[in-house]
Amino acid sequence: MEFVDKGKLQIGSAIGKGGTASNIVVRQLNNVTLTIDCGQIVSIWGAFPNDDELVWAEVVRNATKLLNDMSDEDRSLKEFWKLCSQRSTAIPVDSTDLAIYLFQRQKFRRWLNPNLSGADCHVFIPTPVQRFVSAVILFDDVIHFKRRPSSCIQLDSASNDNCKIFRSREEVPPHVHVVKEGGYSICHESVVNTRSATMFAKYCRLMVCGGQNYNNSILSDYEVNKIIFELESFIAGSPCSGLITSLLSCMREPISIEGAKNILLALKKPGGTLHKAGTTDCTAWTNAAVQAAKQLSLKIGQHRLNIKDMALNSDTIPIHKHFPIAIDVEGTSLLDDAFSFSRDTNEILIHVSDVYKFLREEPVLLSAAKQRKRSISTSSGLSHVLPIVALKALSLSREDYNEVLTVALTIEFLSGQVQSRRVFHSIVGPVSTVNINTANEILVGFDHNIGGGQHGLSDNLNNDIRDMGLICEKLCEANPWLDYKYTNTKKMSSRSRNHHGSFRIINTLLTLYSYYVHEFCLNSGVATPVAWENRDGLDLKRVRRFGTSPLRSWMSILQQQQIRSALNGDRGLTRAECAAAVRFYASAKR
Repeated sequence: MEFVDKGKLQIGSAIGKGGTASNIVVRQLNNVTLTIDCGQIVSIWGAFPNDDELVWAEVVRNATKLLNDMSDEDRSLKEFWKLCSQRSTAIPVDSTDLAIYLFQRQKFRRWLNPNLSGADCHVFIPTPVQRFVSAVILFDDVIHFKRRPSSCIQLDSASNDNCKIFRSREEVPPHVHVVKEGGYSICHESVVNTRSATMFAKYCRLMVCGGQNYNNSILSDYEVNKIIFELESFIAGSPCSGLITSLLSCMREPISIEGAKNILLALKKPGGTLHKAGTTDCTAWTNAAVQAAKQLSLKIGQHRLNIKDMALNSDTIPIHKHFPIAIDVEGTSLLDDAFSFSRDTNEILIHVSDVYKFLREEPVLLSAAKQRKRSISTSSGLSHVLPIVALKALSLSREDYNEVLTVALTIEFLSGQVQSRRVFHSIVGPVSTVNINTANEILVGFDHNIGGGQHGLSDNLNNDIRDMGLICEKLCEANPWLDYKYTNTKKMSSRSRNHHGSFRIINTLLTLYSYYVHEFCLNSGVATPVAWENRDGLDLKRVRRFGTSPLRSWMSILQQQQIRSALNGDRGLTRAECAAAVRFYASAKR
């Protein structure tokens, strides 16, 4: 069991009855016995075949190593809290739930379904190491969850939910304890916002004073950047969220854009950089950048109305009737890539939003992107390279037609070889988005005989995802270099490893897109700016990413400029300008 003693999380085994009805004698991992009250118990792990001291020492070592290897994003419980809240805030959670979320992510949604048993969910019992890691992360969380004390109840009530019976190892007399596990209650959103605001306010006070006493246990860098992103989004024109309202009230600032700017400015040194090294440059967007972003949003909105008619009347820009699919994390609003199948030509089509077409006439936004260089973190959202208003307008649309840069591949399925490729402008219909976890469930075959209704997806969409999974598997078998980041797990976070099926599709398609558009530019005599992070770690001549992240990287925007230059002769960068851009991009962290 896991229990709390003197404010610290402990692990131990029940060995007997204490002096009172609610007391239990436990043996800790260091073989020391201790009498605890039932209310100190957090969660029951059940019996393990071997609880020898040396065995548990190995468990602790492995768990500590795993915790140290996890990033702040991996340890963040915000997404876990959201999913549990959607089920019910009245049902407590414990380290078993978190272990399944962390290490069996594709099965977690089924695990939350109260109508399914563990066997129906295809869930494996978490190992002691996984349970230990999850117990520590849950106990350390001070924002999303609150510990509930366990309680002893009458034996005839043992059929209640969350009740477990414990017997001591002594055969005579059998000491019976019936425990209703407390676990952790799920905090309401208003409580989470208040706690986050209080912790961030404390962080701000420490940073303004020099940051000497700053401790990551207050808020991780990931959580700090997440809140800074919320502030920047509010300044850029997004609605005021509950978190921002709580934060401004907590810091006694007016609930307005000026109040948000005051918080960001208070975090800066006189030179304009944050006290804390390595965090995002949270300089508030200039009025010129905000106005340019709003104007661009209106311009793109009007342009989308004319895209379909333009394509139908054009002999050079193809329009694809089969709508593309984007696989991404749940809740993301920024989509730069998608894939589709062309039934007419039997090709796989990989699409990336044509961002540079709209930014080429926006010097203010290009300058802002150059200053920031890249977005911090992924599409799950932190501080972005451009104002959020502009990014949402440039993102692939779920409702309207989209202008994209496309690579079309003809693949021989049995051999897994690419037979032909084309690079061109195209127009695609509204994008169908599929959650990474849902895509994984489809790929591993949970619903092979059920059909699309299980996920709310059409049968065609389910079949396309399965087909793409099989094609990518064949491609990676024939071209192992495509799968390099997938097979080398040291280069992947634990979250990416849990998304392995869909991650393989995303990685394979974007790698192929990058390789062939880069080749296309070179064959067209166009220089290519390629940062070191865009190259293959084993073969530097091979490019793994080129022009695939125009919503997240200034370098990717420049790469799109070169792709467009190779396609239609637009003005591109010279070789010297490309080299200077790469040096600038690598010169300092954002």
